[in-house]
Amino acid sequence: MNFIYENDFSGSYGKAKRVLEDNPFYLNLLDKFWSNDEYVSFVKLANCILGVPPVKSFLLIFQNEIKQKENGKITDSNLKQALGSWFRIFISK
Repeated sequence: MNFIYENDFSGSYGKAKRVLEDNPFYLNLLDKFWSNDEYVSFVKLANCILGVPPVKSFLLIFQNEIKQKENGKITDSNLKQALGSWFRIFISK
């Protein structure tokens, strides 16, 4: 989980970190996202210039994978909050 800023994330968002660790599918998607410079640039641009929430961009990027796994929807509200927490830290970096 090195792509998540360990100190920032575990200190302020301990519950969110545990939720992500319990959802390896989404943890793997975050890893794919973080290791792809084009995705990172796209999400930052969409957020900073267009005001598109980073989680929305993330979900659009990986919509096919999510459809196969989750039928296209995240139904776990804790998971939605955890993704939002991760992206709050991501965008601030």
